Amino acid sequence: MLFFIIVFIIVIILIMLYYSDLKLRIEYKKTYDCNVITIYLTSLYGIIRYGIKLPPEDLLYKMQKYLIKLERRKIIKKEIEFIIPQTIDEVIDVIKKYRQKYLLKKNAINYILKKMSFHEFSLYIKYGLFDAYITGILYGFIYSVLICIATFIKAYCDLDLKRIDIKPIFNEYIFEMEFNCIITIKVGDIITGLKKFLNSSKGSDMDGTNYRRSYENNYGKY
Repeated sequence: MLFFIIVFIIVIILIMLYYSDLKLRIEYKKTYDCNVITIYLTSLYGIIRYGIKLPPEDLLYKMQKYLIKLERRKIIKKEIEFIIPQTIDEVIDVIKKYRQKYLLKKNAINYILKKMSFHEFSLYIKYGLFDAYITGILYGFIYSVLICIATFIKAYCDLDLKRIDIKPIFNEYIFEMEFNCIITIKVGDIITGLKKFLNSSKGSDMDGTNYRRSYENNYGKY
């Protein structure tokens, strides 16, 4: 009897978790002596809580390492070096790389985006260059890019835009930024999205790498 009660409680908890919201609060602050990102995660109506605070480089390193582990389905023993692009060519290569990944998983990404909601979205940028003319031109460029990004997010997700503030400082070299946003999505939608990701990964393995190797072996040499 006790066994069935325990099973019943576990099932109820799993159902509650499946239909509960996962709330992700992201805070980023970049100043002269500070460069840190803070992430708070809550779920199951506030019962599950987790927080992390670290520099962006360390966060990107951890994400890259986890993604490689996830793709290979095994623990990577060697250290993975996350390389930050330093030149325009490297930036273009990174964009092309992630664009290819996006096209492979487009349906899964679009599904998750449609299920996400962005609340209290605020961005503050304070920047300056010694050249006042370039600083003024850069103001219009940054503002246009941010509006395009906000419009793109608005087209796919529920966006609550609180503030976008850009403050140019003339004849002084400075860059500061503060970003805050709360992202909510149901746990059940995340599970469905992960299934779509896995299905797209299997499809890319069947239609991509294996086919190219066979094609190159048969027709690649003359």
